[in-house]
Amino acid sequence: MTVTIRQASDVDVGALASLARSVHALRVARVLAWFDGVDQRTVAGRFRSMLEKADVRARFDTEAHAAFRALGFEAKVRLVSPFVGRIMDWYKAKEKKEFAPAEDPGVLSVKEIYSYYKKFGYNTQVMGASFRNAGEIQELAGCDLLTISPQLLGELQKSTAPLTRKLSPELARDSKIEKLPLDEKKFRWLVNENAMATEKTAEGIRLFNADAQKLAQFIAAKLG
Repeated sequence: MTVTIRQASDVDVGALASLARSVHALRVARVLAWFDGVDQRTVAGRFRSMLEKADVRARFDTEAHAAFRALGFEAKVRLVSPFVGRIMDWYKAKEKKEFAPAEDPGVLSVKEIYSYYKKFGYNTQVMGASFRNAGEIQELAGCDLLTISPQLLGELQKSTAPLTRKLSPELARDSKIEKLPLDEKKFRWLVNENAMATEKTAEGIRLFNADAQKLAQFIAAKLG
């Protein structure tokens, strides 16, 4: 299979706004306006969210779960980015065990999301991220997009093993996955019932906000 490496940019508009739908939508749209004249396929507003819908060009980071899977399309999000390694980390700590790449909970989550979107004809792209090893990447060969660290890219480059495509629209159409009807009440209940999705999403918002505050303090010190 052919592998294409391309450059892209994300603009993080702040984690606090992820809890306010209208504010977040306006901020994403305003920030993206800065990139007029830039190839719009390479720029996305980046946000972590619960059910904050915004009809804007956006990247939606998430610890994958069935409710988030359906939300990506319903919110007209351009790209959903499940954090493979963070999902695996949670299950590894919880279950006190190692996972082979084919059984990795993060890998399985991305496969489920990809199959859902392709089977039901959604245009939302899936980009696996936060990989812990090359095996996770190999298991997701064929995914719309993957963001890979230089270290893991180097490992893959040195490998002489054949790279078999594991994901494709054709395979997705044959999957037995069912469509999930979703409204806000059902979404929040499903997330509440999934400890990993609840804990990791909340943790992610807290950490992104903490980093944003550090950056603001750094800039203020330089300007002062």
